Amino acid sequence: MKTGEEVRQMSTTGTRSGHSFLVMLLACATLLMLACAASCSQAQNVAQMTDADHDGIPDDWETNGVDVTYPDGTKEHLNLNSSPKHKDVFVFVAWMDGFKHTHRPVASSVTIDGQPVEKNPLDRAVEEFANAPIDNLDGKRGITLHIIYAKHGIPETPTLKTLGTTNPDGTVYDWSAFKKLKDSVFFTGPPGIESVFHFCLFAHQLGGVDVGTVTGIAESIPGRNLIVSLGNSTDADQEEGTFMHELGHDLNLRHGGVDDVNSKPNYPSVMNYLFQFSGTFRNGVPGHFAYSDIDVALDENHLVDQIGISQKPQFKSYGGAHLCMGSPVAIFSYNDPVRWDCQDEDPDTTGKVQQLDVNADGAISLLVGSNDWTHILLVPTNSSAVQPGQEPKTDVLQDQLGALAPVMHASVQASKVKLSWTSFPLEAVKGYVITRSSEDAKEAAAITAVPSTSNTFTDQAPSGAYSYTVRTLLENLRGSETATVAGLSPNQLLALQLFKKRLFTPLSATPSEDVTASLNEWSANAASSEVSGVQPLLLRQIAGMSALASLGAPSSAIRVIIP
Repeated sequence: MKTGEEVRQMSTTGTRSGHSFLVMLLACATLLMLACAASCSQAQNVAQMTDADHDGIPDDWETNGVDVTYPDGTKEHLNLNSSPKHKDVFVFVAWMDGFKHTHRPVASSVTIDGQPVEKNPLDRAVEEFANAPIDNLDGKRGITLHIIYAKHGIPETPTLKTLGTTNPDGTVYDWSAFKKLKDSVFFTGPPGIESVFHFCLFAHQLGGVDVGTVTGIAESIPGRNLIVSLGNSTDADQEEGTFMHELGHDLNLRHGGVDDVNSKPNYPSVMNYLFQFSGTFRNGVPGHFAYSDIDVALDENHLVDQIGISQKPQFKSYGGAHLCMGSPVAIFSYNDPVRWDCQDEDPDTTGKVQQLDVNADGAISLLVGSNDWTHILLVPTNSSAVQPGQEPKTDVLQDQLGALAPVMHASVQASKVKLSWTSFPLEAVKGYVITRSSEDAKEAAAITAVPSTSNTFTDQAPSGAYSYTVRTLLENLRGSETATVAGLSPNQLLALQLFKKRLFTPLSATPSEDVTASLNEWSANAASSEVSGVQPLLLRQIAGMSALASLGAPSSAIRVIIP
């Protein structure tokens, strides 16, 4: 039995021990609170955190960064380099690496006069977002698009070269294989991080479809997963256009902006199949890969040639296209008269009202416009998500600049291939880009460029089958806000006239009779004021394009076998 003194001593000791324990507990709590300042806020639900600029990214993450863990266990504090007062969009980009080739978008290594002929297509997309007509709390306009690349590429094994599976009619894609690849490269982090980052995979092709028939797909509208699948193409316009198109689906945009009606002449957006590869016209110049920033309706029940799309002066700088027998016909300005019935004649001047299906969707209706930037959702809502389907590479995507696709010839001697092509003495032509692709993918694609004064190139390659492409490189292809039709040279104006006469659509190797007749008519009038100072031969060069003219930038291709 313990004595009272012993009990008192134990009580005193217990009190001291309890006091020490409380001190230790408070110290630990303080340390936990300090640690929590850097990480506990990350554990909150993103929707419950402060987001001053309403871009779906917590202010705390934009200010302090976020802790992430890569699949190999590597931990990293990711500084987002963004502002809680300026809207941001984040895209994590992964890609496949094949044998001696990569699907990672890169700037062109080809130069003319020491300058790269193409920027990184994703850098170009960043510029488009920066020019968005969106106001911010910091007083600046635009949206900052951040591209975060994976630590490494994904090996393009024979199994992965065709990614996933597609049902027979090509309308439903199985995302299981994609999500396994995503888990192998994409980091994890605090709850909600997947709602902040879009995940884009540059793959070779989707499973269940022929290469080149599907350019990409988004998982849902709106959503966070997208695939760009361009096969062997490394064309910057195709890469930028398809990336912007699929990202647009992620951001709540459809093929008609607010609806699914495609190929609307009055919808100047990369979401429109007419402009996914060629871009829209601005000030008469194509190559503007952006979302629409105007809302202009077009009533197919009330079409008047002289009115065109709209006579409002604020729309003069915008251009588009309409479909004639499945091929797009350029409309350089919304204010321009348009021959809506596709007859090879000048636009009607009598004011006749016509009812025509100008977007070839099988209906005559009111085609609503769409200011895409007012419909973009930076913060997704799951309740509105729908399946967008795949993006077919149809005849609708034929480039409006097909007339500037050089006609190619090739001769083979030993291991040397001599290429020659029609040249275009237009001031807008800066040069020609030549690409060699191995059909078995055992050799990396070789790219070079020559100035506009050259129309021949000699290449040396190992034995095998190759595809050579010659693409016309145009000055200001992406559009110049200062360029005007009035400032074009006679040769360029002639090209515009040829476009308007529908001589730019893809032709067979032998031009059809009506085209030949048109060319003869133009040649006969070479001395007239309409084509003054332009040689008749130029007319034939511009119209005599190859049947192999590729989609996108004006180019043509030829297949060569080296013994």
